[in-house]
Amino acid sequence: MKKRTLFLLFVCALMPLFSLNTEENLDKVSSEETNLPEMGVISKAFGHIVAKGLIENPSYQFDLENVIVGIKEELEGKASPLSEEDYESAISQIQKKCFEEMSDQNLSQANDFLEKNALNQEVKEIIPGKLQVSILKEGQGSKISENSTPLVHYTGKYLDETIFGTSDQMEPVALDLNDAIAGFKEGLIGAKEGESRRLFIHPDLGYGTTGFLLPNALMIFDIEILAANSKQAKEPS
Repeated sequence: MKKRTLFLLFVCALMPLFSLNTEENLDKVSSEETNLPEMGVISKAFGHIVAKGLIENPSYQFDLENVIVGIKEELEGKASPLSEEDYESAISQIQKKCFEEMSDQNLSQANDFLEKNALNQEVKEIIPGKLQVSILKEGQGSKISENSTPLVHYTGKYLDETIFGTSDQMEPVALDLNDAIAGFKEGLIGAKEGESRRLFIHPDLGYGTTGFLLPNALMIFDIEILAANSKQAKEPS
């Protein structure tokens, strides 16, 4: 949402540049001694930025030809086919529908993945259909308890391997398990110092449809336990 808003604000801020698309102004710009590219090149690059923004937000499914028509009509002083209120209402409904569709699709993918992943002999189910663990490296130290604040390195990603969060490898994170999501907490209890494990967390034990992550997305965490308990506490984002 924030990225889309910034993009639209950026487009609006640069809209006055379209007024430079006249022969007189182009000649004026090109005649000045400057290292700037020609206005025609800048204009084309701006078009690419607009198109890229539309591509990165496929849920809108804008008709590019009509986007161009709308731009031209606005510059010509013609009225928009929708008031700003009607436009915002329409966009809001589209966003809601896309959010619901994405939530349903991600939930289905999470359920299917965990069902198949449970058949992997290297995977242990802690909570059937909701939380699974794979030990990547055995540990030998103290165990993490329910009220521990373990010191860890972690990387969180989606099923498609897209990383949504990670600790700085130079700065491990001290995590208060009482503040962590249920899947993270239950998945770390019993882990030993020096151990590396992978958690597969169903959205019901994660963020579900809340927060800033993809709605109902299954989360995969790779975690290295440096210490079973630490005095500092910081929750991974």
